[in-house]
Amino acid sequence: PEEFCWIDQHYDLVFSTSSSPTSFAGLILAASLVSGTVYVQACNQDDYALIERIHPRLKCLPTMPCDWIHSGLHQPKPHSERTFDFIMVAMWAPVKRHWDFLEALLLLPPNLRIVLIGTHDGHHTHHHIRKLADEIGVKQELVILDSIPIEEVARYQSDSKISVIMSRREGCCVAAVESLFAGCALALRDDAHVGPLAYINDQTGRRLRPDCIAQDLLKLLADSVNTRSREWALEHVSGNASWIKVNNMLKVESVKHGRPWNRDIIEPQWRPHPTFLRSSDQEEMRPAYDELHQRFPKVFSSSLITESWR
Repeated sequence: PEEFCWIDQHYDLVFSTSSSPTSFAGLILAASLVSGTVYVQACNQDDYALIERIHPRLKCLPTMPCDWIHSGLHQPKPHSERTFDFIMVAMWAPVKRHWDFLEALLLLPPNLRIVLIGTHDGHHTHHHIRKLADEIGVKQELVILDSIPIEEVARYQSDSKISVIMSRREGCCVAAVESLFAGCALALRDDAHVGPLAYINDQTGRRLRPDCIAQDLLKLLADSVNTRSREWALEHVSGNASWIKVNNMLKVESVKHGRPWNRDIIEPQWRPHPTFLRSSDQEEMRPAYDELHQRFPKVFSSSLITESWR
């Protein structure tokens, strides 16, 4: 279409996947319409080679969507001063497998301090989680918080020793990487297909054996004082480190294809959705948003720049 041709001529297209595996048919369609490279930010490092094999003009970024966390947004407490032993940040949907965590709590000391933070998913609400905990017979006192501001989520993450993710399959799970910057030890299932599972190591946390979740959580709690999750994240997956990697990659690609590189890319962040890191960058990009709205009002709304900033 004529409209797409204009976008193809004026922009490089970068797709960010929301799950893994992603829609390969959609990526093939995009590659068939775009004259140059279609860049893909995949949710799982295991997908990189597969995506690049399905079409010669698909190229993966060296980052996942969860790799755009600004380190200054978390103010971690010292381990000895943290209020909560475990935190789980996940919407209340069954895919997050709260029951696995709640059942593991039956085998853990009753005096542990637990906080669950989430949002509703259809008819699944925090009331459902409270009822589930009662039915399972959880003895620990649970603090259950629903739809609180992202700043409050960060405060609770920075006040917890262990961050628990129980999903077996999802996308990049931004909450997992947020937890690293909050200084939490991170616990994910060993059988999970979740992007940040690649970030579990001796410095950051533990992979939970599916048949030994309670035992592994208790061992991680004892060892959590020795983890260095924030330090590791600052070195490997900070938003600034991701910006450097992606900026360098796009610059090299641009020069390789004979296009001038006039300026570096603007640094984004993911909090809790993709936004600009700085409000001044948002204003700098306003003319581009306005032009896209004027040319394609049915695709790009007049309020997109403000709505996407929330």
